[in-house]
Amino acid sequence: MDLIEFLTGERIAEVCADLATVFETRKKPLQSVATFSGRMLEPEDYEQIPMGTEDYATVRAGAPGREASYPTFSDEIAGAGAENLTPIDRPTGPGWAS
Repeated sequence: MDLIEFLTGERIAEVCADLATVFETRKKPLQSVATFSGRMLEPEDYEQIPMGTEDYATVRAGAPGREASYPTFSDEIAGAGAENLTPIDRPTGPGWAS
């Protein structure tokens, strides 16, 4: 949200978020595994761990007087390789920089 404030030049006054749990359980290896060992684990080499937290969020952040054109963004930890990817849908209506 700091990034949205920086990009828009506006202070966020309201937030509406939709949080979700994409994966109800995660696989945890039963033993330590070297990352580049080339060893492929079998399904029986994992333990299923239940997740009690959300791993995906869609957020609308609003500034006063901009209710019709809030910037939105989504963030997740569920997608492989998406840890540092935060797409922001920026409004293009009147009053927003191009």
